[in-house]
Amino acid sequence: MRGIKYYLLIFTIFFLSSCQQNEVVEQEEKVKEGLTYSFQHPETGQAYNIIHVYKLYENFEKRMKKDVNMSESQVFDEEVINPIYEACYQDAEYFTETVKAPENREEVNNIIQTMDVKAINSAIEESLIKSSNYIPSNQKTNICIYPTEATKSTTLMFTEGAGKISVLYNEFFNEETLKAGIAHEYHHSVWTEKYFNNSHSHTVLDNLILEGKAVMFEKLVYPDITLTTVNYNFNKDDWNQI
Repeated sequence: MRGIKYYLLIFTIFFLSSCQQNEVVEQEEKVKEGLTYSFQHPETGQAYNIIHVYKLYENFEKRMKKDVNMSESQVFDEEVINPIYEACYQDAEYFTETVKAPENREEVNNIIQTMDVKAINSAIEESLIKSSNYIPSNQKTNICIYPTEATKSTTLMFTEGAGKISVLYNEFFNEETLKAGIAHEYHHSVWTEKYFNNSHSHTVLDNLILEGKAVMFEKLVYPDITLTTVNYNFNKDDWNQI
């Protein structure tokens, strides 16, 4: 009899634990669904995801007010980074560290209020489709968007690795910034997918050439948008090699 009670107790604990795990998984899936805009290239079927990470910042704010004894960085990692880590960072070739909690939360919240989801999706989708017409990719491309305070040294976007691009959206962004910037980073992403070799040590010249190619690709896709200023009369021989 004691043995039966013991096994019933173990079964009950296991059942409750499984239910809790399923609830957590379901909750995470619902969160991801609300964050992500997915689409495909109309002709090739190439897949893309735009992950609006900033939609998680409200959870971060609420948690900070609730768990006052937890560090800001820990709460930010749990509420913002963990749900999107797989899509935005996992296995990325250049990944070193995640986006950090905002220093000026009021400024970041103001930026979030100005962000037009439909306009952002439209600009990025157009850029990815046009860029893919020139250089298609064999893997899914994820664009992860974070609201960021603007400083003199602020990076607009960067490629974490093949198929993973981070957009540090600030108050000065517009549709042209998004279109040209995404084209630039998409070139980095596809180059990484096709040519990156972790055993090869990249020189400063390698990086300059790679950056130059991305700038020229940006200009190819959007010749009428000036995001990166290029002086074609300077060192023409170097430009020809690039």
